[in-house]
Amino acid sequence: VIALSKSNKKETAKSVVKNFLESGNKPSPELLCNFASLLIESSKFDEAVAYLNHAEDLDPSVPCIYLNRALLHERLENSEAALADLNIALKIDQTYAEAWNNLALIQRKKQFFTQALESLNKAIELKGTYWEAINNRGLIYKDLGRLEDALS
Repeated sequence: VIALSKSNKKETAKSVVKNFLESGNKPSPELLCNFASLLIESSKFDEAVAYLNHAEDLDPSVPCIYLNRALLHERLENSEAALADLNIALKIDQTYAEAWNNLALIQRKKQFFTQALESLNKAIELKGTYWEAINNRGLIYKDLGRLEDALS
């Protein structure tokens, strides 16, 4: 499913998951998270919430549930709910670089630049060449007028 969604075959990935779920098989929370992510990208927010809530019912210790729900909240412009879910994801797994990166995006939006830089540095420390986080850090340095830092 992940490979299909990354290869621009999102409709095929959705179909595979739908068929799996309709066959009566018990899905993993991770599968539901991946499917919800595809639904979020398709702006099918109500469906995505239902799958994320089902994943949470199956196993509330899976951090991707909260990351995806945070992304959904952000799409719906509810930063406070997104922050709450990202904090849950990071409470479960402090090594979740994607959660640190997304936390930084919200912090930047709220102009909490110092915290955003700390979050991005943590994401980069955890994932090394995490280009999205590196780019986001450069944007914050640019926001702060620190162009030399932005370019390094």
